[in-house]
Amino acid sequence: MSEKEKESKPEIASATEAEATRVNSRASARPAEEDLPYERSAAVEEEDESKYYLSGARLWLVHVGILLSVFLVALDQSIVSTALPKLASEFNALEQLTWVVSTYFLTQAGLMLFFGQVLTFISSKWIFLICIVIFEIGSLICAVAPNIHVLIFGRAIQGVGGSGGYVSILTVIAQIAPLKLRPILLGSFGAVFGIG
Repeated sequence: MSEKEKESKPEIASATEAEATRVNSRASARPAEEDLPYERSAAVEEEDESKYYLSGARLWLVHVGILLSVFLVALDQSIVSTALPKLASEFNALEQLTWVVSTYFLTQAGLMLFFGQVLTFISSKWIFLICIVIFEIGSLICAVAPNIHVLIFGRAIQGVGGSGGYVSILTVIAQIAPLKLRPILLGSFGAVFGIG
């Protein structure tokens, strides 16, 4: 080996050691999250959740209110499906009967993205309450409908209220409940809709 090769090996070793020292000093300057005990990080997480989410009776009271509105919409769906034969004979409009059901779903599906955008700048609580009122106005129109065309119009209004209600319910659940409780709340949402 020549003298140049012998001299370059110690330089390479010292450069590697210097790099390792620099990396270790940076790592030791930052507090590591792994060093925190598990109990402390869980306690901090629960404290943060209590600041941002509802808990106890307040959470369940809000959730029961949401479930009652879901039951209202589901019950309306059941009543309409049961009353379809009577509607066909009462209004003598068998060929337009499919619009009674379809109009609701068309307006509901067509306005979900709209209400999703509205929820970005208006409180979900107010959208939820306004949509319940819109749904009830549509129900009133359907109840006093003198002909099939007014009934179809009322169902369209109900679809507008149902669309905003559905989207705002999902948003409200995400805002009031911690992540670990959301599956229970959303599952009960689906169960009440199935019961209605």
